[in-house]
Amino acid sequence: MKFLVLMTFFHTAIAVDEILNGQQLSNRLKEIKRGVGVDHMQEVYNNITFKPKTDDGNILLQKIRSSISSSLSELKKSLDIVAEKVLYKENSFSKISSLPPCCRSSPSYQYDPKFRKEVNFDTACVIKSSLADNEALFPPAEIGVTMKNKYENNKNILWQHYSTIQGTSIIYPATNWTRCSDFDPRWRPEFSATASPRPKDIVIVIASTLSMKDPSSVPNKHKLVVAKEAAHAVINTLNPNDRVSAISFNSDVRREPGCYSDMLAFATKQNMKTVKEFVSLIPDSIINDQNFEKALTVAFSYFKSSSNDSVSERDQIILFVTAGEKTKGKDPVEVIRDENMKLQNRVVVFTYLLGPGSKDNQKEQLREMAEQIQSNTSYGSVRKGQYKNLDNLQTLAIDMSTFYLHLRKPSVDPIYTVPYVDPFSGIGLMTSMCRQVSITQGFNGVACTDVKVSELLKDVEYFEEGNSSYAFMIDKTGRTIVHPLLPDPTYLQTDPVLVDITTLERSPGSDNIMSSIKSGLSGNKTLLTYFTIPRGNLINDGTSFRIVNATFYWSPVENTDFSICIVLGNEIHSEISESNFPISSEDLKNCFMYHNRSLSVDNFRDCRFNSRRVTLDRTSIKFTPSAFVYPFQYTDKEETAVDIGNYKRFFTSNSGDNPGFQESVRPDVWATYELDKFWKRTKSSHLAWRYVGTKSGVMRAYPGVSLEKTYDHKKRAWFRQTVAHPETMFVTPPYDDAWGSGILISLEHTIYKRNSKQVTAVVGTDFPLQYFSWFIEQVYPSCLSKYRCIIIEDSGFIVMHPTFKESTNKEKFLKFIHITVQEPALTKSLIKEGVLHKQECQDIAANKERRSFRVTMPTGHRGGLGFTETNNDFEIRPIPETNIFIIRQTETANTDCSCDKQIVPNARECGQCDCLCYNTISYQFCSNVYNVLSSFPCSASIPDTSGKSEPDDLTRLNTCFNPKCHEKQDITKCFSEAECGWCEFTDEGSELDPKCCRLKEDCSFGKTKSTNRDTCKAPVSPGANNIPSDTSSSTDTTASLVGGLAALAAILVILFAIGTIYCIRRNKLCDGKYNDNDPYIDACHVDDGTGSGVFENDGMSCSSSNDSSNYTRANPCQHPVPENNYTDTTFNHVG
Repeated sequence: MKFLVLMTFFHTAIAVDEILNGQQLSNRLKEIKRGVGVDHMQEVYNNITFKPKTDDGNILLQKIRSSISSSLSELKKSLDIVAEKVLYKENSFSKISSLPPCCRSSPSYQYDPKFRKEVNFDTACVIKSSLADNEALFPPAEIGVTMKNKYENNKNILWQHYSTIQGTSIIYPATNWTRCSDFDPRWRPEFSATASPRPKDIVIVIASTLSMKDPSSVPNKHKLVVAKEAAHAVINTLNPNDRVSAISFNSDVRREPGCYSDMLAFATKQNMKTVKEFVSLIPDSIINDQNFEKALTVAFSYFKSSSNDSVSERDQIILFVTAGEKTKGKDPVEVIRDENMKLQNRVVVFTYLLGPGSKDNQKEQLREMAEQIQSNTSYGSVRKGQYKNLDNLQTLAIDMSTFYLHLRKPSVDPIYTVPYVDPFSGIGLMTSMCRQVSITQGFNGVACTDVKVSELLKDVEYFEEGNSSYAFMIDKTGRTIVHPLLPDPTYLQTDPVLVDITTLERSPGSDNIMSSIKSGLSGNKTLLTYFTIPRGNLINDGTSFRIVNATFYWSPVENTDFSICIVLGNEIHSEISESNFPISSEDLKNCFMYHNRSLSVDNFRDCRFNSRRVTLDRTSIKFTPSAFVYPFQYTDKEETAVDIGNYKRFFTSNSGDNPGFQESVRPDVWATYELDKFWKRTKSSHLAWRYVGTKSGVMRAYPGVSLEKTYDHKKRAWFRQTVAHPETMFVTPPYDDAWGSGILISLEHTIYKRNSKQVTAVVGTDFPLQYFSWFIEQVYPSCLSKYRCIIIEDSGFIVMHPTFKESTNKEKFLKFIHITVQEPALTKSLIKEGVLHKQECQDIAANKERRSFRVTMPTGHRGGLGFTETNNDFEIRPIPETNIFIIRQTETANTDCSCDKQIVPNARECGQCDCLCYNTISYQFCSNVYNVLSSFPCSASIPDTSGKSEPDDLTRLNTCFNPKCHEKQDITKCFSEAECGWCEFTDEGSELDPKCCRLKEDCSFGKTKSTNRDTCKAPVSPGANNIPSDTSSSTDTTASLVGGLAALAAILVILFAIGTIYCIRRNKLCDGKYNDNDPYIDACHVDDGTGSGVFENDGMSCSSSNDSSNYTRANPCQHPVPENNYTDTTFNHVG
């Protein structure tokens, strides 16, 4: 009888393995999922009382508007007070200042995280441009005192500065500016935009003749070189509202090809660079003929050919530079008259005659050109320009670049600069509020207050309600200031890409909404909206999209050119009811341990877990900036022991003063404490780290470990990937753990709010690659012999490959490996069979259309493809309720098309082969308009918020667990412990004999340390370095999986064989259970479509529990199955 049972098991196992049943692997992953506490955490949230939010879109919008208006009002008050102080102290300006110079370091400067520089808050500093004359006066020190007082009353303020038209500045707080030789306040866009707020259209005209090769008064520079430098200075003063072009001339006209040849280009970073390059490349010439007529005619043509929709609100200017008079063509004064008549005399002409040695007739001609003495006023009033004859060309750059002062109109209204990255600090994206300041003698300078865009607009940037919501802000031109599809302004290091809102908002029917917003109107409208869903790493994973019925609410911000819009999906929004939260006094006392334990005192025991100092007594908690009402109270200051004490008092009581957290944070700290208790009583020696991150910004990790302050789990790929795959066991490709745990694979899963589809948290864990490889071989034994098996995730990255388990080089896992790189022939087959699909999206910030891949099963083959359906090429099956697929092949094929492994996707232009790559976006540079007829916008690239941890001090620390690696005699048992590694080679690559199991710190990635090459020969004293620390009564809930897998596998294989063979005979492996809208996430989902959400009982779901939890289960077999409405259902862990 025993022989018959064994033969039956053997035959059934082979039969099941032959048909590659994905449910088997899914069940193994479910055990890990339960072991890490996903089901338990969902129970907790199912039993928490949530209260609906009553604020509708109009109320939420009004709150954001009021917050921004209040902030702007405070900034304006600061500016007005500085302006009053300047007027009051106008007689105190002097040639010498008592304040320290901004271009000199000082021991009094201390680093401040908000300013990201060494500063001195006790004083201001002064700076004088190298181009300022000797009579230039410094602002008095009293202005710095005023700035200091304003900063102490309003910490939202960043740099404050007052700059004069003479080229001097006072800046608070004092600091050591770099690149001082390049600094002149009059060249800054905020200065020019404030002095002359109207947008400008500028054509720079430079003569390229023999006379321009004459020496100038600037040493070692002839006139043309000085003129080029002056033109660059002019371009530097422009902001993106301005438009510019440049031409050179002698007997003929030379201009930049492309759209620049006949259109004014908006002064974006790229266009400014192009125009500057054209100017730099203006050639020397031996021609001395000057055809002013041709040059002027071409210059005026730019104003005619460019869009003139708002021309009445723009200044149009020609800056004309020459060293002589016209020698060919009509009288230039007549040309100006005739051409300007066609433009209603809107164009102002500035002329610059470069001496020395200019003749009187040359001077007269250029003066008459600037004054337009022959103009016909019947076509419109004439605005006279300015003529300058310059014998000393050292001032040409200032004389030309301050042309805007001639156009100035007095005003005390503040202006807001287009957001920019400050070149003198690393603060990120900033905007300046500035205003003109006048004294008795007239215009004196510009006062500005800088503020971080992300701080000023925090309510827009951090807006989040449920799964489907976002907010954005634009100016009256339609330029997008903040939008979730643009890079995070906090981390920008170069000026942002400025795009029209219609480039990002492309939902059918949204055009009318965008037009209304640009017009400064208010309103709301509901329509089907495209929501862009981040999938993790943009370059690797691309973007998902879903269509949601959503309502747009929009309104202008009072007394500004800005408008705000919020978009709310039509779903019920709720939050935890803190007053009804069921937490005991004991749990309340123990629920909080801050990750940075150096700022508090505790009695928790420390131990060594891989290369980290941790504690097993508690989970550690860390917060993201979004957990705070004012995120920058966290990011812009160093935390202190007082701060941590305030945190602890707040979270360990039902009352207490809130030290600045959002309302949803404390309930999430309490709720996730259930995982603290679960993890401590559930020993899982094959797992590395366990963690949970909530959307409110709470991060809890076990063992308790310190994280870098910059770490933000909501911006990490693992969190975003899992949220994009709801109700899915999300499995990552392998990676090298930064904390010494070796090569790991992560498994994460979403947690939902009670009776809701809204994701509230993600629970995850990490386990060794070797462990995963080992149980794959146990579940699918044919992968050891008859077939080569590969597991890929739904973006096409390889999770398991035959070469992975054989590799002893951790460099192989520094980046994820894509199927197109590792298996080009298989890639070709997968594409041919309709399994692997290319998908593009537009990365606006990088001007690249990025190609990524999606893995889905073809229509009618939701259960996968067998060998007979691929002409014996391969077999592929989805693993139900996961994002992964298993592929089997009998042999590999060759192909003549492959992706170069040495080229990263971000640097690979698309070609004939199917690779991760990019194409350049079709973009109209001059008009700053993107081609929106191709793919949809990508989600924004995420910044690296992992931070760099300093090595922990592990001196005299015992290991947290005693895995008894030395007692494990084979590789299978060795890999059952996360801290063990199988030693096969020395650090020099010599094979070990015998091989052995040791701690990973002694044998990393199969190799010994150079100091311990004989580790497998040396006797091991169990108490020497591996002092047992797991002496509690905790039991390992997965020990049976590791120790008795063969018996368990036999039972499960027999159980599954009957159902599987039945499905095969019907020629549909679980096909009746597939959701056509979800081709692989729930490939064998057992929900019968009634919405009951009951999962198939796998024999463990309804088992009794010894939980000491405060939460009881109304139905222990019931789990919520939220509707997955993603139209595209198409890593890093804690470290």
